[in-house]
Amino acid sequence: MLEKAWNLRWERLGKHHRSMTYPHERFEQSRELLSLLTRIHLGAQAIVAGLMVEPIQLELVTLDEIKQELGKGTCKLCKHVTDLPAFAIKTEVRGPRGHRRGQVSKQAEMFREMLLAMTQDLRVVLILLIVGVHRLRHLAYTPVEQQMQVAQECREIYAPLANRLGISWLKNELEDLTFRYLYPHDFYALVRQIDTTQSERHDYIESVQQELNQIIEEQHLPGRVMGRPKHLNSIFRKMNRRQLSFDELFDIIAFRMICQSKEHCYQLLGAIHDKWKPIPGRFKDYIALPKSNMYQSLHTTVLGPEQKRMEIQIRTEEMHRVAEDGIAAHWIYKEGDTGAKAATDVQWLRSLLSLQDEKADADAFVANVRDHLFVSKVFVFTPGGDIKELRRGATPLDFAYAVHSQVGHHCAGAKINGRIVSLRYELRNGDIVEILTSPSAKPNRDWLEFVQSGRAKNKIRSFLRIEQRQQAIVDGRERLERGLPASHRNVSKLRKNGSLDKVCEQLGITSVDELLAQIGYGQVSVENVSRILVPPESSKPPEEDEEVTSRYSTRPSSGGILVEGLDDIMVRMARCCNPIPGDPIVGFISRGRGVIVHHKNCARLQKAELQRQIEVRWADDTSNIHSVSLRIITENRQTLLSQISQVFDNLKIQISRANCRSMGDESINLFRCHVSNVKQLKRLIRQLGDIRGVIRVERLRN
Repeated sequence: MLEKAWNLRWERLGKHHRSMTYPHERFEQSRELLSLLTRIHLGAQAIVAGLMVEPIQLELVTLDEIKQELGKGTCKLCKHVTDLPAFAIKTEVRGPRGHRRGQVSKQAEMFREMLLAMTQDLRVVLILLIVGVHRLRHLAYTPVEQQMQVAQECREIYAPLANRLGISWLKNELEDLTFRYLYPHDFYALVRQIDTTQSERHDYIESVQQELNQIIEEQHLPGRVMGRPKHLNSIFRKMNRRQLSFDELFDIIAFRMICQSKEHCYQLLGAIHDKWKPIPGRFKDYIALPKSNMYQSLHTTVLGPEQKRMEIQIRTEEMHRVAEDGIAAHWIYKEGDTGAKAATDVQWLRSLLSLQDEKADADAFVANVRDHLFVSKVFVFTPGGDIKELRRGATPLDFAYAVHSQVGHHCAGAKINGRIVSLRYELRNGDIVEILTSPSAKPNRDWLEFVQSGRAKNKIRSFLRIEQRQQAIVDGRERLERGLPASHRNVSKLRKNGSLDKVCEQLGITSVDELLAQIGYGQVSVENVSRILVPPESSKPPEEDEEVTSRYSTRPSSGGILVEGLDDIMVRMARCCNPIPGDPIVGFISRGRGVIVHHKNCARLQKAELQRQIEVRWADDTSNIHSVSLRIITENRQTLLSQISQVFDNLKIQISRANCRSMGDESINLFRCHVSNVKQLKRLIRQLGDIRGVIRVERLRN
């Protein structure tokens, strides 16, 4: 199959480039691509797919031809690779000190498509990485603008992906090549500086290698030593980060000691520290705490010969293989194997996959991808000793959501190393984090101000959206019940007989819950719904749902109402809005039923004839008692009801009716009580709201 693919590629590309001057160069480029694909150890099918990428993109061969010549599995893999669109990146270039000269823009949809491709077959991304390296190697004779675009794409996406997949040689080459095209002046200046010290550096590397080999022999261990200069991009980054010139850098050489077991690694570490003085704070144990891309090694920096800093990495042969090849070192593909299982075995990819189940917007998705690809990390422990990897600056809330979304939703506090801390605490490497949960705890909008991870922010926003919608449905139902005529106020009945379904159909709304939510949000008016349910000719005047309270002469009515310019008229208080002294009011002259007193903002009054409205006001000396309904939403705790009752008792407010019910973590308590005026009612609402565990206090109008 490999021979067929090679011949097909060369035949089609040969015809396409028949007029080119150097066919031998094109042949060598194809051989180079074949060598790169072979190095990644993905099997014959992936190698063939990689060889076919260019002919497919140039439309020199069709997928049907590949299916016929190379098999169905190869055709499917080729389709996955070539279906991915190019990254939409506006060129961003940073100067030698990191100054921006542009702005990067990544399309979230591209991330989603690449993520989907990775879950279906991880080889898709690995092939793209190899093709990206090969393309970078041969950009020298392309236009500068194209060089910048390709290099920027590889630097921003492919290099971090290679790093997260643990393929260090690929990541290093991608970074060095992109450095060459994005910053040519700095690149070639650095190359010249390195070349001038090459002979001296070569002698130093050989000298240190001999001493390291001697340490291995003295410890009577099998092993080998490798020495090399750090790659160019790494040196350039270090110069920028520390604001140093090349001559001021000391640790540009790294040595690797490869041995047979973990025990040997720690034994060699002790011998090295015994021979050379270690630099404080420069030791990292990635064997005990591996990186999320499966990388394991001991890193130490010491003052070596000539008092020069040098970094030494100690690892086993297996660790070295994983460090070089990453996830590709963990399986060998068989025909028909998609590698989807290997993809789900990668922790950071699993975390990204969870976003596919959320209705996250594009910005939230991109932020989460950035967290996993670009942001430095902090490693903390669960009380059971498991390691969690979070972005630097993460808080206990980020940790809680990394454990499970429900742990995050019900987070009430946190302990760090056995000590209670604020949820805003910034986690540090090695912290032991314990999350305290409560059934009544739930996310609030303030959490979004200090959580760091895209996953946590997305989960909190999702919860708040759902909660907001549920509250909007409740508010919409209440508005509808208050705004409809008495004969149509039973929303449950309107649901059952299909009346609300007809309203939804006329307004183009998908469901009754969506209708109620839009009423709650204020996007659909109750008047529009009422006109559909109760046509104007069948609607009843607003006075038919009123309650007789008193008769008025030249003095205030027993309800405490003064009606200017009218004597000996019956006065009624509107039950739809239930005004009490202190509320702004207006009168409505009914036919044969006297004056009906409404709250000025009453929805039913808006439908009444303007010319039949009349000025009324509260008498100054009114001493009447008025019934008011309150809804108090609280946490579901036993002691709260007694505390609420105590507030009523302290204010000497009588409760005439109470209805309390539990709904999950919350309780909904409906009270009918008697107050003298709005001032007393506001005092009651304020004191009820001050009780710990009371979520919301609302006055019900009807």
